[in-house]
Amino acid sequence: MARLAATVVLVKEFTGEPVVFNPGDEPPKWAADQITNPKAWAPEEESTPDGDGDGSGTSGDEGPEEPPRVGKGSGVKAWQEYAEAIGVEVPDGASRDEIIAAVDASKDGDGDDPVEPPREGEGSELEAWQAYAEAIGFDVPEDATREEIIAAIDDDSEDSDA
Repeated sequence: MARLAATVVLVKEFTGEPVVFNPGDEPPKWAADQITNPKAWAPEEESTPDGDGDGSGTSGDEGPEEPPRVGKGSGVKAWQEYAEAIGVEVPDGASRDEIIAAVDASKDGDGDDPVEPPREGEGSELEAWQAYAEAIGFDVPEDATREEIIAAIDDDSEDSDA
């Protein structure tokens, strides 16, 4: 199936819920049928899904490819395998969203600092804060609560501002 070259936002017909597809995603058939702008689609690869001829799904030194965040291939197993491949530790029983938050927190981005997880709502779980704290160099005790991690990070940032 074809991959996207651009971010696309669609609205589910019956629920009115917005669905975001990112570059590199392979949207499901219902979404692909609605994406009519040819500039939204990446050019088709010739020999293998990654175009390097070995069928591995990776392109040389680029490392493993991040799974899509929605749709086919975006499940817990795919994200667990990706997290393991890039060296992100994921607790047993972690949800897909917790794994994604841990991966996001571990990323160095394009030279930017890791992004702090939200303090409330989706993505604010203990695992996300553990991963973020470790990504910024904190040693996190295994029994630390989410609130203790946030307080330690806040205390450190107050100390560095003084």
